[in-house]
Amino acid sequence: MTTFSGTLSLELVYFDFPGKAEAARLMCHVAGLPIKDTRLSRDDFSRMKNAGKLQLGQLPVLTVNGTHQLCQSNAIIRYLGKLTGMYPE
Repeated sequence: MTTFSGTLSLELVYFDFPGKAEAARLMCHVAGLPIKDTRLSRDDFSRMKNAGKLQLGQLPVLTVNGTHQLCQSNAIIRYLGKLTGMYPE
């Protein structure tokens, strides 16, 4: 099912509950796509936001290869869908 090739590093950052990141977590699990699932507390989120580490100052965030951030759950799901072949053409 997976259509990606090469080395890819993905990190999904969200709070420690299902919420808006759960669909992305499930997609990665179903597709067998390795992903680092980083779960934050409210204090961790505040520190990251105040330090400017979140592109739009919100979660969830998917970091690709440590350099590119995708924000907004629908954008993340669409990207993962295209990456894994789960997105309809």
